[in-house]
Amino acid sequence: MKAVGLVTEYNPLHKGHILHLDTSMELSGADVSVAVMSGDFVQRGEPAIIDKYTRTKWAVDCGVNLVVELPVKFALANAEQFATGAVLTLNALGVDAISFGSESGSITDMDYIADILANESDIYQLALKKELKSGASFPLARENAIASMNVMDKELLHSLLASPNNILGIEYLKAIKRHACPITPHTFKREGMRYNETFDDNSKESVYASAEALRHEIRRYCLAMDELASDIGTQDTDNYDAMIFETNDILQNIIKYIPEPSLDSFLNEMDKSMPIYKEDFNSIFNAKLRKILRDCNYNRKEAANVLLKYDGFNENLANRLIKYYDKNYDIDEFINLINDKSSTYTAISRAIFKFILGHKKNTRSEIDGTDIINDSDDDDIDGMLDNFKYGNISYVRILGLDDKGMEYLNTIRKSVPVPIITKTAGFENLLSDDIYASDLYNLAVWNVFEEDVPDEFHKGIYIKGKGFTGDPGEPVSNF
Repeated sequence: MKAVGLVTEYNPLHKGHILHLDTSMELSGADVSVAVMSGDFVQRGEPAIIDKYTRTKWAVDCGVNLVVELPVKFALANAEQFATGAVLTLNALGVDAISFGSESGSITDMDYIADILANESDIYQLALKKELKSGASFPLARENAIASMNVMDKELLHSLLASPNNILGIEYLKAIKRHACPITPHTFKREGMRYNETFDDNSKESVYASAEALRHEIRRYCLAMDELASDIGTQDTDNYDAMIFETNDILQNIIKYIPEPSLDSFLNEMDKSMPIYKEDFNSIFNAKLRKILRDCNYNRKEAANVLLKYDGFNENLANRLIKYYDKNYDIDEFINLINDKSSTYTAISRAIFKFILGHKKNTRSEIDGTDIINDSDDDDIDGMLDNFKYGNISYVRILGLDDKGMEYLNTIRKSVPVPIITKTAGFENLLSDDIYASDLYNLAVWNVFEEDVPDEFHKGIYIKGKGFTGDPGEPVSNF
């Protein structure tokens, strides 16, 4: 069976994702689709709007044959690490092709840049270090370094490196090259709204909404529902009727972008276990940061040194975070307070959630390029850039599948070079980060909705037509 790999978040799943699935099957001529999906936290540096199991159900019900989880350390990482984890996972599962949407729609242009970044010639590395030493953030330093080589029109280069889906596409191509993966890449031009566009930004009717636009509308709907609930019994019936009309209008605008096979589940979860947002982790963030301060006897220099042990933090960011922390902060408010030109908003958000989840640096040092400190000497930067190149996976975790996905899994099972995990029990060591991430996510769901979400030992695998293999009272067995 020929398989095509999809790198996804489905946050939430919408009709544009179904276009991605259908187009990918057509471009690759594949028999089966394999989606590697972020779990409860996503690459933007925030929690997913709803838990990974519900998103898996949506995906499989809408035609994805096999869904596997991207480990949280890759899911909550910069573009290079995110892409590396996804590509290596798909490669382990023996996919023949990978397909992704992009603003460019041209594999040729993206592949040219991927070659430069994968090979990292001496000329490129010297130019990159020069830009980093000047104080540029990593994305800008990388673009300027490539531009200085005069290998491509600067406007084309900027358009490729300024667009998020192009950037991820280039990183997929780079990972394929660096790890010599026998995977054929395909891309197609994205349709509908841009990646970060909302309905407020786009007054034109669009067949395909962005996930960001839908998250924005879901927030509006839930806030409107809360306001309606608080106004029940008031005497202002005209205003109440107007609010009902507006709330229904928001809901109808959401519904038209949700695929029919997942619609009932989507509506069932709305305002019951969804949406979860960054601010739902404010208490956890503040509690963990205050504990560090207490453990350091409120010595801010020592507290900053503790933060340096966590992925995503450099000396500048750690010092700024501790310097400006003086109250219980909203995470979004705090990021905007400490943001400066050396790190992007998203990089800071990722660092904060890595801190919340306890992701510390290790000997492989998964360094975020945006975190390279500006006052490093050349040897420091050389070491960072060397470590920046490498990554690996140690397992593949199945989240859901249909009959065709089961058939494919059975055909490749013996050739997969890492454990294929279908139950948590017995793999606690490998899955410890994912288990903890899920536990904290479920805690947020409980705090917001008082909804008890089954933990990693009880939920199980989603099988189309059969449901989840877990039993509410017993740990899940192998399917």
